[in-house]
Amino acid sequence: MSQGFEENYAAVMVLFALVFFTGSLLLAPVMMRTKSTIQLKEIITPIIFMIGVIYIITSIFASVLEYIPDLVFYVLSILMFLLFVFMCFYIAFINKHPKNIYVFIVGIGYTLVCSGAVLYEMFYPSVILIGAVNLFEIIAQFYFVLYITHIAEIAKEKKWFI
Repeated sequence: MSQGFEENYAAVMVLFALVFFTGSLLLAPVMMRTKSTIQLKEIITPIIFMIGVIYIITSIFASVLEYIPDLVFYVLSILMFLLFVFMCFYIAFINKHPKNIYVFIVGIGYTLVCSGAVLYEMFYPSVILIGAVNLFEIIAQFYFVLYITHIAEIAKEKKWFI
């Protein structure tokens, strides 16, 4: 593990949970107005995609359980992370606004960031891996801010034709 990880574990996990909870609150206006009118045959691909994402996330995070000093903070962080990523993908797949590609990029970016950070901290401390994680985080944060700046327009109940 990285130096200082165990000493700051509780604070880092609480801050991660807070960040993802805040992100979920910021996405709430769009989530509240997004209503699913899609039939089952139209969402088979997104369902398969989400099953794949959930499998990857749970397999990576389950593989580090034995190294985690306190599971309460870990589980809290994972739940907030999963809520945030679920909201990103749900909005991207169900809401038809053209700018929802931004929130899709955010969901993928933070999935890569969190998975890569866990791999870096626990198994593979590589400069290339942490560089990629930082790049993904910059991209995800950029597109999240870009999406939030347009959230008033996106949250309007309107038919988008894309």
